[in-house]
Amino acid sequence: MADLHRQVAALAVAAGHAGVDHQDLTLVRARVARQRSRFVEAAVATGTASPILTPTPGEIATGGSRLGDLTPEAVGGAMRTASSTLDTVDAALSTYLAGRPQVSTAVRDGSIYAGYAMGVVGLQVVLFLSLDETKLALAAPFCLVVLPAFAWLAGWATIGMAFGPGGGSHRHARLGAIICLLPDVLLCAITGLLYLLKG
Repeated sequence: MADLHRQVAALAVAAGHAGVDHQDLTLVRARVARQRSRFVEAAVATGTASPILTPTPGEIATGGSRLGDLTPEAVGGAMRTASSTLDTVDAALSTYLAGRPQVSTAVRDGSIYAGYAMGVVGLQVVLFLSLDETKLALAAPFCLVVLPAFAWLAGWATIGMAFGPGGGSHRHARLGAIICLLPDVLLCAITGLLYLLKG
């Protein structure tokens, strides 16, 4: 689907480079923009990464060849083919979404934050077991503040990079903060339990 979308996008870019002025070109460009948004929405809904939708230089060059001799007739034919291709992609997107379970963005984002939080837990456990009480006290700010903050920032950035502007506009930052602070709760609970056992 994405390759067909890029073909039409490449055609529109090539037409712009060639200075083509055709009423159907404006319509095709508008549909390309709307379809790009649909791809992003589909990625968010299914919890997958958005495909590459920006045409390559090679695809743009091929798109230029589809414009023929740049006469209104040739350009009009290319635009009709482009519209038909966009129809095919729209239909395929609808079918794809109908057949895939929809993933809650909160669940999706929460799982990403949780992955980084688990890494924090592992590092905290290693530090807890390897440092003596004096060094552990010095490392406490790093364990309790820096590591959770890094996990939250990494999760926030990952969501934005993986799902693009549409999928990463909210990113459930508050949920991520709660999840990334859970290792602190676990560490404090373990420390308190050990203190009680020693007592």
